[in-house]
Amino acid sequence: MLLAAISMMVALSGCRTPTPTTIPPTDTPTPTATPTPTPSRGYRVVGNQIVDQDGIPHTFRGISLPGLDWYHPEWGFEKYLNRETISRIKSWNANVVRLPLFQRPWRENGEYVQKVLEMVRWIKEEGMDVVLDLHLSERGDPSMPFENLNEPPMPDIQSIGFWVSVSAVFGDDPSIVFELYSEPHDVSPNVWLRGGNVDGYTAVGMQTLLDAIRSGGSKNLIVVNGLNWGFNHSNLPRLVGTNIVYGSHTYTNWEESNTEAEWMAAFGFLAVEYPVMLSSYGDINGDCEGRMLIDDLLAFAEGISASHIGWAWFVGGCEFPSLIEDWEGTPTASGAVVKEFLRLNSNP
Repeated sequence: MLLAAISMMVALSGCRTPTPTTIPPTDTPTPTATPTPTPSRGYRVVGNQIVDQDGIPHTFRGISLPGLDWYHPEWGFEKYLNRETISRIKSWNANVVRLPLFQRPWRENGEYVQKVLEMVRWIKEEGMDVVLDLHLSERGDPSMPFENLNEPPMPDIQSIGFWVSVSAVFGDDPSIVFELYSEPHDVSPNVWLRGGNVDGYTAVGMQTLLDAIRSGGSKNLIVVNGLNWGFNHSNLPRLVGTNIVYGSHTYTNWEESNTEAEWMAAFGFLAVEYPVMLSSYGDINGDCEGRMLIDDLLAFAEGISASHIGWAWFVGGCEFPSLIEDWEGTPTASGAVVKEFLRLNSNP
């Protein structure tokens, strides 16, 4: 990936950084052979656990694959969004892949919808589950240039239609998880829950999105991230509904996210009553030396029976933060920790 693209990708990724720039088009990947699909598993919430169709507790342990979240029809799809990449993620022993999505091309571009369907099919054929994440909204303006979106703090009215449509497509597959909105930030707990005016547009709250999904009959697991860029649930109300998982985007070497006490205060306390998922985690130390903190964070997650999904399978440097150094899957320093942890711990 060209260096000119990195600032945009970081800005619209799981981390919190600079203003986007334009991403050039990339080549279309060559299809590869596919194995026999694995039958879909079903998941539901029982108490503070996620259980499968047989009632056995399940922990999602996996990796995020960005790229669909910054799609634009003039740029095309990133060449690494192919079957080979999915196979390489599987080789790390991941049991889930998180796909960040953008609501505009889902609404306007049939080619984008088909690409999402293709990615989901490849992931499932490798025997992994899928988390579909609404990564950013349009600040209430469907015509706003992509480069001006700049990490909207909350979903907007168009996000309701996105989730109604996505749940209509995938609602019959209980192995697919819906993550309502990637990183809510800089709003009150009431706006987070119910919506309201934010930065000149009408934000839609988490309860509204959950209700929109359930209105079509979908029973899929729904991940609800906290405030402070998805990290913190400490002052937030709980949602009304079923099959809810409380998510946290937890980045070490970041404010109030470096110790067990801080993790417990932000999201760990929820695990007594609800299932918890670190729906995105990583280390944003620019010198790539966050191995110990990632180790500590994963041990903490396992200790509270929380699922966890590492950010990200992308060649973008430590600040992104990336788990790989190249598209062949050579791990970074923190990626090596994640790879070894998945090797030792991941369930089917």
